[in-house]
Parts: sequence; structure tokens; C-alpha cells
Amino acid sequence: MKMKKKLLALALAVVSCFTLTACGSDEGKELQDMDLDKYMELGEYTNIEISPVLEEVSDKDVESQMEYLFSIQAKDAGITDRAVENGDVTNIDFAGYLDGVAFEGGTGNSDLEIGSGTFIPGFEEGLVGVMPGEEIDLPLTFPADYHSADLAGKEVVFKVTVNYIIPEISDETVKALGNENYSNVAELEAFAREIVQEEVDSNNYDTIVRVATNKIITNTTFKEVPDFLVEQQKTIVKEQVEYSLQGTNIDVDTYLSMFYGSSLDEIAEQNVKERMVIQAIANAEGITVTDEELDGELETFATDYGVTTDQILEMMGTDREYYREYMYGVKVYEVIYNNAVVLDAQ
Repeated sequence: MKMKKKLLALALAVVSCFTLTACGSDEGKELQDMDLDKYMELGEYTNIEISPVLEEVSDKDVESQMEYLFSIQAKDAGITDRAVENGDVTNIDFAGYLDGVAFEGGTGNSDLEIGSGTFIPGFEEGLVGVMPGEEIDLPLTFPADYHSADLAGKEVVFKVTVNYIIPEISDETVKALGNENYSNVAELEAFAREIVQEEVDSNNYDTIVRVATNKIITNTTFKEVPDFLVEQQKTIVKEQVEYSLQGTNIDVDTYLSMFYGSSLDEIAEQNVKERMVIQAIANAEGITVTDEELDGELETFATDYGVTTDQILEMMGTDREYYREYMYGVKVYEVIYNNAVVLDAQ
């Protein structure tokens, strides 16, 4: 189940064309009901040899995960009986005011290492000597070259409360967290390594599927890529990108060129090709998604997020049949993954 959910982003990259309907002789049909032999000859999809660049677990990643796990629970082991010193990692609440009015982006809660230079000059220095629980005002001036023109060179006041000082990780401080998964440094490290390993395995799964799928598409002969499917996909992709770009000055074509190196036409055609290949594999493998499977998946997914199945569908902006098509894709990706032959993985 975890692996399936990790594949959500990968699958949804192409699931948008799962529910495309055909016109002409195929009018009113789902893609799964079309005679795909008229449009393509599926290439070999088993024993596909690939050489993807795969991730490995590093000690640095494990250490970062340990620090993250510790910091989000450190309130229970936080130091509150001495003043802040240079080099301390503190948990603070802060609010910035320009001419007595809170400015955008100036309010929040943060773990801050004193002396790291993370905040503007004078901020971290102003917290040295402050006792946890104490609130102070820091009159500061933003640098003249600050990235926000509204704040560059402006005099402001930050109201800051030091909540606690995060202690160094030790057997004693880890035990003080009261976490059921670990009670000392060794156990925390093992738990963190499991999390990192799972993330690496998930990313490598996605990479293998993506590389193998692209090779299958390359090996497939397309007699015709229906224009009506491409046009529908162009509309879908454009609407999705426009939504994500709201509040920016970037247009769809610029975004796709910058981040994908492709045009809208190229991406739409590639999406349709991929969906046709996936559907053809599903047909060849006799893959189906029953109502019981669909209901079970939605219920499990909803339970994991503490919401109802209707809310899950609303969160994804889709309906039951759209999610059924996503599940088709996940099953096909599993076939592709299980049949891929990974050579010279790095």
C-alpha cells in the first residue's frame, strides 16, 4: 500500500488521459474499450533492459532525518533554564512589523541556529542572552539588496519569543522524548535509516518504472496518434499548469520549456502515447479493477488521511471512475517494474 501511494504523483502524471473518450468510430468509448490495434503495435514490455541512475542511502541523509525527528519532538526535552548562546538551535515564534503593520511572510515559528546567518543581520545576534519564554522586540533594517523590493532597506520591528533551546542528541535527551519507536540514539538512528531507506526505495521504484516505460514507448510502433486525444490532453495539461502558476508571471509555454524542455504539443502527444501503451499492456495482461478493489483502496487511502472517501476524491479533484483508471495505471506500472532488467545501476 505504501508503495502504491508513493506512486501517486508518478501515476497521475499520465492518468489525466486515462479517461479520454474517442470520437468517430470509437465515439463514446473509454480508451480501454477502443481497438488499439488500429493505432499501434505494442513493443516488447517484458525483460526490458535499462540502466537507470538509482539513489543510495547516505549517512548524511540518515543524520538529517535523525535531526528532523528529534527537532519536531524536542519541546519535551527542550532546555528552558538558561539563556540562549551563540551556536544554540532555538525554537522561536516571530512576527515582523513595518510601520506597525505585520508584513507578509514575516510571521511564523522556526527552529533557528544562532550564528547561522539564516535571518537578516542583527536578528540572531539579538537573541543571544534571551531566556526561553521571554519575548523581545528587535528593531532591524532589511539589507538594501533584499530580494523583496517592499522590504529592501526598510526599518522593521520583529517581536520574538524564544520557546526553548533544542539540546544535542544524546541517549538522555532521546529518552526524554518518550517516543515509542526509540529510546536512545542507536534506536533513533535505526528508525531514521528505515525512513530514508523507504524513501530511496520508493524513488528508485519510480525511476525504474519511468525509464522502462519510456523504453517501451520507444519500442512501440504508432500507426496514428489520434489528434482528438492530443487536443483533449493539451487542454488538460494547460489547465493544470495554469492552475499551479496562479500568482506568478510565468506563462504555460515558458514553464514547460524551462522545467520539461518540451512544448505543450510535445507533452500532450507523449502523454497520449504513454496512456495508449499502458492500456495496451493492461489489455494484454487482462488487468481489471473491480468495484470491491476500488472501494477498498479509497477507504484505505481515506483512513490514512483521516477523511472520508468523498473528501479524498474532492482533494484530488476527481471522481470514482477517474481513480479507477489511476489504479489501472498502478497495476500496469507494477508489471513493468517486475519485468524490468536493471543493468549497471548507479
